[in-house]
Amino acid sequence: MPTTFDTNFVDDNDDIIHANHLTQFKDPINNLESGSALYSNDNGTLDSYKVDFSSGNELSGPTPEVGRVINFKANLANGGPAEIVITGPGGDLDPIPLRKKDNSELQAGDIAPGQVLSAVYVEDDQGLDGRFQLLGFFDSRTQVGDVLYTSDSSVPGFLPAAGQILDQASYPELLSRIGLLKDGPPKPQSWTERRPTHYYLRDMVYGNGLYVAVGDYGVVLTSQDGLNWTFRASQYPLIISGITYANGLFYAITGYDTVEKAILTSPDGVSWNYNAVPELYSGFNGIFYLERVFFLSGAGKLWRSLNGISDWQPVLQTNGASKLAFGNGVFVAVTDYNDTVYWSTDGINWTSAGSQAGRSVSFGAGKFVAVGFGGKIRTSTDGITWTAQTPPGSNALTKVIYSDGLFVAFGSFEVWYSRNGGTFWTVAASLTAGGSFTGAASAEGRIAACSSYGYTVVSDRDFSYNPYTQFKMPELPSPGGAESLKPWIRAL
Repeated sequence: MPTTFDTNFVDDNDDIIHANHLTQFKDPINNLESGSALYSNDNGTLDSYKVDFSSGNELSGPTPEVGRVINFKANLANGGPAEIVITGPGGDLDPIPLRKKDNSELQAGDIAPGQVLSAVYVEDDQGLDGRFQLLGFFDSRTQVGDVLYTSDSSVPGFLPAAGQILDQASYPELLSRIGLLKDGPPKPQSWTERRPTHYYLRDMVYGNGLYVAVGDYGVVLTSQDGLNWTFRASQYPLIISGITYANGLFYAITGYDTVEKAILTSPDGVSWNYNAVPELYSGFNGIFYLERVFFLSGAGKLWRSLNGISDWQPVLQTNGASKLAFGNGVFVAVTDYNDTVYWSTDGINWTSAGSQAGRSVSFGAGKFVAVGFGGKIRTSTDGITWTAQTPPGSNALTKVIYSDGLFVAFGSFEVWYSRNGGTFWTVAASLTAGGSFTGAASAEGRIAACSSYGYTVVSDRDFSYNPYTQFKMPELPSPGGAESLKPWIRAL
């Protein structure tokens, strides 16, 4: 980009400046370049600027709303600090310092002549009154790739940032600035591997915008993209053997080979609450949330609860560890004891479907797919009748997941995938990640998985359009709290 924000002053790149600029050019009023009533307060003692909310002005109202963006040229003749004076129906309010991201006040030495300042009105989050906080600086002349936030229905030379597909030949300069955005389903042939821990990882889930992986010694890892992981501690040095997400909380189970049995809950994967469940046995290896019901597996049994914390009732004697899925009105549990599969329509009364494949099960595209040792793959539409499928090898499959039209199965050093409901399978990729894959989760076109050796892998994304002749505009949100301002990107 020819001009960019100084990211030291940006609160949230993802929410504000995907394409590096925030501009709102209309006919200038006084010192403001956003068409709002802001002007320099030249009193000879303060470098302050007035934002006029009094009757008859464009910003009319008792106070600025959260998310209000103003753009203006500041001339800090007295050296700063810069201040914003809000004028309301009753007159001027106390000056509010214009603050940078680190909460320090803006000084004359922070900006260069001719630069436009962009600020947003934010709520009190540090014991201060509501205030305008600096978003960044940019030059006053827009260029291809700049973003404009405006309530106008059309802007000459700009296109809406609404995720539309464009021809590369029509906008070559815009393409060079935006690039090709991968927006399609997971690409099973392309994986990135990491080893964020050497501890045994036992399960993974996605919720609240986070991938969360859990394992031995109370290990918790969190990631927004499945690639970059942050090491957390659950505060409890126990084996965390399973995790699920429901009702705004992560639920994790302990008690694998220990006598201390508990359900840990967390809203963010960082702070955890301990909930003892003395009525349960030890040896639990999985927790699941399906059709508004929680299930626990382990100690040769399957347990059921409506709240995920207490009132656990045994519903099935499995004699092994179980993995669960739900689809077509049927619950399915696969167990590693003789590869036995069970089905139920209510989650309480279960019936055996015989020996099939007992390591993992997933549901998608109207089918259940179960996998197991020796490359076993079984498919079913009702959980009762199962069909053996021909595998592309004899790998020991330990995890299967469905995402965006794909079934993906993980084995020792290999990934297999199927695009036709689990009937035909292809070896997608070879991996160096060691150990058995124990957990997987998918979100926003990516699949992430974890292994018993502390590895994580995440898939790349494919394109939903022809990347040789087309490209996609980013789909940008409005600034926080200002829904009337829509994003446009200069295209010509």
